[in-house]
Amino acid sequence: MSPLTPASNIFHYATTELSQDAILCWLVSCTHHEDPVLSDCGTAFVRALFRTGTNSDDDEVYVLDPRLRRKVPHTGVCKVQGLLEEPSQQYENIDVYFRARIDGQIVSFLIEDKVDSTFHDNQLSRYLKTVATDARREDCIKPIYLKTGYVFEEEREYVKNRRYFIFDLQAFLNFFYDKRFLRRMDSSESSFLWKYREHILSKHHQREKKHRELLSGDTPRFSHVATLNKFTLDLRDQLSEDTSWVPSTSSGLTWKGPANKKRYGQSSYSWMRKNLKSRREWTEVRQHGNRGKLWSELWFCNEFFWEIGQSGRVSLKRDFGNKDKSDRELCQRYHEAFVKAVDLFGGCSEKAWSFRKGQKCTIGSVQLNRQQTPRCFIRRFSSVQAEFLRRIPAIT
Repeated sequence: MSPLTPASNIFHYATTELSQDAILCWLVSCTHHEDPVLSDCGTAFVRALFRTGTNSDDDEVYVLDPRLRRKVPHTGVCKVQGLLEEPSQQYENIDVYFRARIDGQIVSFLIEDKVDSTFHDNQLSRYLKTVATDARREDCIKPIYLKTGYVFEEEREYVKNRRYFIFDLQAFLNFFYDKRFLRRMDSSESSFLWKYREHILSKHHQREKKHRELLSGDTPRFSHVATLNKFTLDLRDQLSEDTSWVPSTSSGLTWKGPANKKRYGQSSYSWMRKNLKSRREWTEVRQHGNRGKLWSELWFCNEFFWEIGQSGRVSLKRDFGNKDKSDRELCQRYHEAFVKAVDLFGGCSEKAWSFRKGQKCTIGSVQLNRQQTPRCFIRRFSSVQAEFLRRIPAIT
């Protein structure tokens, strides 16, 4: 696109959450539009919001009982019979709020709208309490966490624990790919909705393209947070499928998992211990961000973790904490085992390693590049980790 040529899609510029709030309100209000096509689209969108949390028409729909404060199944065909009022922005600081009549019941919708940010200041619980205790009548509540950016695993878990339903980019795709409501878009207002559809599809295609480029080795840097996280999840999946490294560890280990007490992605977590039950629980993915710098961590065996940075460097580290056993000789022995494990499976490790008493120590690193591609590293990953654990002293 030429520097003097404006983008053909207004949503190339309208990328903020306020802009997204506006299109959500407009789309919901289309339920009562005089244009039958837009009316069908608005009604279908409200129905899609109400069915958030389901994968098919056969799945049971759940809502929140305002008196019991817990999720209960909805009985009915999910027929949207209209709105009780126009959707409002920032009602009691809620991004989008409206009430609709569905199957004869009054349903309060509260939508926390996100693009690339995440929740903060216990806002989800506060908004839910506000709607459940205000004077507006409803038979049930549908609290929705709507996000068109990447939704992390910890984020999903946190949101679900607060009794919200997640409407993500894939949910938007499912709605916009329904040709029953979009095939006759020819009016000016219809084209506006079509532009938003193109914007959503573009976000999805860009995310998929970046991941394909990464795995092909053409761009060994992680230029997008979704690509960085997807690569980390691919590594975890390798460990979940190949558990040959698990017997090398103590079967009595317990895992320190997040207690979800602090803001996601911005600060350290509080941690609690839990017994391991499944293969996947031998690992844990954590995301971090600081001053625009992003990195991902894949933890295993309680204190070891792989750190994946945006530059494509994958480092093996151990968090010794304040333990007396965090001596330099042990860390050097780890480094030697790491180098041999990487070399044995055709990789090339960097020589640098670091030791800081009582802190996180770097055991060794691998730089992803055109020769050592992300795809090759994923394929060798579980074998390298198993060989490393076989060569080091027993973990207690």
